[in-house]
Amino acid sequence: MKSGKKLEDLVTKQGEKAMGTSIKLPDSVKNWVDNESLGGQVEVVYKEITMGKPHGEILGGK
Repeated sequence: MKSGKKLEDLVTKQGEKAMGTSIKLPDSVKNWVDNESLGGQVEVVYKEITMGKPHGEILGGK
């Protein structure tokens, strides 16, 4: 984000579903991070940071 990347630059989507990400994590964390869900996680965190709200609030919760 600091380098000017937009969500579309970071997350590959098919319709509304995040399918992947251009972000590459080191092998040392692959034991704890599922590559299949990483795109969705990146999308959630990106929105939380840019909107300044937690994900639940973005979705309409309090």
